Amino acid sequence: MNRARVIWVVIFLVTLLSFSYAISPNPPDILFNITSSGPSQTMGSMLNTTGGTISTVNFFTKTQNPRWKGFVGNITGKFALQDANNFSLYDWTITIVQGEIYATRNSGTVDWPNIDCATYQNISFEQTDLGFLKGDADSINNTFNETAHDQFYAGDTLISVNSCPSTNLTVNTTEVGLFQELLLFEQNIIYTGLLEDAEIGFSGEPYDYQLIVPENTNQSKASELYYFYIELI
Repeated sequence: MNRARVIWVVIFLVTLLSFSYAISPNPPDILFNITSSGPSQTMGSMLNTTGGTISTVNFFTKTQNPRWKGFVGNITGKFALQDANNFSLYDWTITIVQGEIYATRNSGTVDWPNIDCATYQNISFEQTDLGFLKGDADSINNTFNETAHDQFYAGDTLISVNSCPSTNLTVNTTEVGLFQELLLFEQNIIYTGLLEDAEIGFSGEPYDYQLIVPENTNQSKASELYYFYIELI
């Protein structure tokens, strides 16, 4: 074999190795978990009127919704050069959090190259499977009723700006454009949150992510299990 052919073979092998691994989100390690179930019960609102009167009383109440559940928190991680056994040749500690967090009911491996925006049909099937009705105020389609989100890559797949059903989670009960969440699909709906870097969240504390996912509304079934993935960029 002449020298030119040896060089060509080496270049071919290096190229093959370089493109044998596609970028894809990874399942994270859970480092810390505290679950809050909402405010505790207090005494009723007191109202006293005199006999012989008719009172027109308007009330406002905020009720904990058992048909959805939320996740908030912070993310630490590293970039690494790893082999198939997770041995690292070198790694870099993440200093600025950027990327996405994903949650799905799919217990199998997600085929990330085939991921796309969720369609109305995808959402309709998810709602039926979880016991929601289309007209419910808190249905999935009524919750993700916008198409307003940034552009990003899910693995190697480009998700164009404002292309998927989306919503914004609140900061101190107000939507401010942070903590965008949208619906992707690959075999199942994938609830996707765009990461922030220690931004003030719903409770006034700094978070890297806020995410909501639906619960199964069938009382006879156990709580819905979700599988999480994180992609850092």
